[in-house]
Amino acid sequence: MRLLVLLFLFVNLTPLFSQKIIDTVYLNKNFEKTKKPRAVYYRCISKDTTSGLFRIMEYQRSGEMIRMGLYKEKSAQTAEGMVTRFYPNGKIKHEAIYVNGKLNGLVKSYYNNGNVMREEKYANNQLVSGKYYTMTGKDTTLLPYFRFPNFKEGNAELEKFLQEKIIYPSDALRRGLEGTVVVGFLVQKNGYINQTGVLSTPDEIFNKEAVRLIELTKYKWNPGIDEGEYADMAISYPIIFKIK
Repeated sequence: MRLLVLLFLFVNLTPLFSQKIIDTVYLNKNFEKTKKPRAVYYRCISKDTTSGLFRIMEYQRSGEMIRMGLYKEKSAQTAEGMVTRFYPNGKIKHEAIYVNGKLNGLVKSYYNNGNVMREEKYANNQLVSGKYYTMTGKDTTLLPYFRFPNFKEGNAELEKFLQEKIIYPSDALRRGLEGTVVVGFLVQKNGYINQTGVLSTPDEIFNKEAVRLIELTKYKWNPGIDEGEYADMAISYPIIFKIK
């Protein structure tokens, strides 16, 4: 019986790992493309003959697998189906089902000892239900699997705060200039912000004030959550300059 089970596993797993690699991409610590000598990770790409999707398998430079799944692009942006992530010891860290890049279905995370950390159900990227466990298996408070950073007092209060603090650039006022400046910034896992910069602007005359306004909010953010853990996350916000 054991021989039959092993044979079954071999037959069913062989197609997964025998598909022809069509590309290998080398990545830096931020998972951006780089040259092989500078790589921290590498990505092997093959074409899944059944679905027509790209099978992505990512590894640490030392050879340990860190992610495996099907994606619509070689760049691994839009997941489709099961995506599995691994700890350095080879044990499963996360399993999640995606439809068109959005969480749909069961999401499970594990501690590195193999015990379940969280079990959640998603529909169209929205959490439907879930449980969270301690390392010893005790049921405890659930953090969402993914959440963008958000202003602690809500978007309405953020907009009110910005409009109260805005100092319209005098030259822009004199020239009758209006427009929207999009400011990008990093919300750190402790809720503080840094790396503030302008992403788009109707005129550079607005830039300094737009950045100043966002930096006034630096202690007023809830951090983002990724894979059930607080994480540094880059976001953007529009600052509207309108003459009243």
